[in-house]
Amino acid sequence: MGIDLSKIILRKDISINSLSGRIIVLDGYNVIYQFLSSIRDRFGRPLKNRDGVVTSHLSGLFYRNMNLMASGIDLVYVFDGEPPIHKRDELNKRKKNKEKENQKYISAIKDGNIVDARKYAKRTSIVDRNIIDEAKELLTIMGIQVIMSPSEGEAQASYMARAGDVWASASQDYDSILFGTPKTIRNLTLSNKFNPELIRLEDILNKHKITREQLIDIAILVGTDYNTGVRGLGPAKSLLLIQKHEKIEDIPDIHDKISLNEVKIIRNLFLDPKIIKNYKIEHKDIDERRLVSYLCGEMNFSEERVLKTLEKTVKHDKNKQVNTLDSWI
Repeated sequence: MGIDLSKIILRKDISINSLSGRIIVLDGYNVIYQFLSSIRDRFGRPLKNRDGVVTSHLSGLFYRNMNLMASGIDLVYVFDGEPPIHKRDELNKRKKNKEKENQKYISAIKDGNIVDARKYAKRTSIVDRNIIDEAKELLTIMGIQVIMSPSEGEAQASYMARAGDVWASASQDYDSILFGTPKTIRNLTLSNKFNPELIRLEDILNKHKITREQLIDIAILVGTDYNTGVRGLGPAKSLLLIQKHEKIEDIPDIHDKISLNEVKIIRNLFLDPKIIKNYKIEHKDIDERRLVSYLCGEMNFSEERVLKTLEKTVKHDKNKQVNTLDSWI
């Protein structure tokens, strides 16, 4: 779901080409969910192979990542580990919402309302263990490094950006900003119809004359994946309150509306999340033969389209000797 801070976030459009030569880390769950929700047929159903295995996420991961790599961008994916206890309520709520949306989808299909069916279907996507494992396998074959976080993927990605091991983290949500990533890229994995956006944490803090801790307090008032927030407070009102009173605990009568003990716990989840530091960023080559075998042989992708996309990407990899694909087609 992410945190609704859009009204106080500064962003600017950038080009894909401006990211050439950069290492960008992405939150794997975030990206997979995006593809599962958006890559569907006219009835809202996800793409499947001949055995009935869902392939929407694999299609998105392959074609979009290959295009990014062909633009000279190095990618690293981070996947979630065990979610914090405070996130369980949010996860349970999401599960119930998906069940409701699925019932609406079934009703729309029965009524022949394809527009509504597609709308509801997008909200029913579930990222299960099989989908995660398939995604990790494909990314590895593509030469994209996969790192497992002990907890929140965006927390791990943000640490890697702060450490200078990657240039920026990429996500559609604003959570990574609270975790302290200096630079966040939005729209990176969307189609070319959407310009990537660059968000700098420093610009936000300077613009509003606040600290990162105060930005976290604003998010807590609005509501995060760890708490429901204070009724009636959006990002603009919360910003004004923190600018005036400096921290949540000093807002008059706020203790009647939110648990101050919970505030401390959630604040710490963003300031000191569980992460690993013993990772290593390294360039890996695409396993071309295995990639074609996996996508075209096992997942029934179009061989012509896969080879065309692969050839385009391989030609842009200056760290390896490129041979024609004819010898192994």
